[in-house]
Formats: sequence, structure tokens, C-alpha cells
Amino acid sequence: MIIAIEGFDGSGKSTLVKQLIDKLGTDIKRYHFPSPEYLGKLHRAYKTFTKNKTLNNLLKYHLLFLEDFAVHQDMLKEESKGVLILDRYIYSHAAYVNADLASFFIHNPRLEKNYGYCKKVMKEFYSFYSSLMVAPDLVIFL
Repeated sequence: MIIAIEGFDGSGKSTLVKQLIDKLGTDIKRYHFPSPEYLGKLHRAYKTFTKNKTLNNLLKYHLLFLEDFAVHQDMLKEESKGVLILDRYIYSHAAYVNADLASFFIHNPRLEKNYGYCKKVMKEFYSFYSSLMVAPDLVIFL
């Protein structure tokens, strides 16, 4: 069983995960997204974007998140044989990528011509989300 805890930064996700594990037992596994092996890559990609705020850099940053989810699907499938609690998953990423793209176009109206391209990219993102092999059994939004 997979339980995903979603919410804004600082909303209490990690605290809730810890409380659930304390209450339900130590045999429950926990996993956090972004994963430890992707934190450095994501930090560098975000720094690149903040230095050079191009649409390409923003999309590269968000594609790293998708890659993180994709490379961990087998592990999630294996761990879901027990109880696995996820501290974030694809749902918050979907919200953040939409907010980032909206903000990008609001602050760069001359690039509105790229909106059609972004719409295609977002369609691919959502196609990816819906095709994931491992979907949570329960999602809790804080």
C-alpha cells in the first residue's frame, strides 16, 4: 500500500509522515521526493534557471523531477508490497510546474508565442503522470 502526503512547503507533511510511522509501526517505509540522489541535480538546474530565466531552463528543471519519479517506479512497486508513505509525489509537482509556467509567461509576455509549445509539453507531462506504473492507494493533501 502506498500513501502519498502532499502539500505546500512547511504544511506539515514530514511531521505527519513521522507521526504515522510512530503510530503504525516501524515496519512502515518512508520515501521523500525529490529523492536524495536528485537534490543536487535539481539545485543546479534551478540555479541555472534563476541565472538565465529561459523557458528551456525552466522545462529542464521540471523534467528532472519527472526523471526522478520515473527512475524510482520499480523501487516504489517493490516497496508497495508493504506500507510505504511518500513525503510528496507527482501531484505537488503538477501544481508547481503549472504555477512556474504561468508565472514565467506573466513575467515574459513577449514570449507568449511559446504558449502553444508549453501546452504540448504540459500534455506530455500529464501523459507521463497518468502512465506511471505505481499510483498511490491514498493521497492526503494538507
